[in-house]
Amino acid sequence: MSPNELELTVTERADGAKHIAVVGEMDSASAPALGVAIDRLLDEGIGRVVLDLSQVPFADSGALGVLIAAGFRLESAGGKLVIGTSSDEVKRLLEITGLGARYSAP
Repeated sequence: MSPNELELTVTERADGAKHIAVVGEMDSASAPALGVAIDRLLDEGIGRVVLDLSQVPFADSGALGVLIAAGFRLESAGGKLVIGTSSDEVKRLLEITGLGARYSAP
C-alpha cells in the first residue's frame, strides 16, 4: 500500500448495514477512494454505513470534506453514516468539527 492509498474492507453487519474498515492516512489524495466506495454502496441501495477509522492515524481537511459529503449523500437517500475511531488524532478532529457528535452511534 502506497502512502496515498487507503485500504478499505467492506463487510455486511447482521443489521444489514455495511461496515467499512479504513486503514491508512486520510488526506486529499487518498480520501476520495472512500467517497467512491460509499457511492457504490448507495448505488446498491445500502442506507446505513458504519465507518471504522480506528486504523487511521491522520486525517486532514480533504478527508473531512469526503466524510461530510458522504454523510449528506446518505442522509439525502434516507440513510445514516456512523463514524467510530479509537485514534486520538482523528477523534480530536471529529470533535473540533462537530462531526463526532453528528455521526456517532446512537
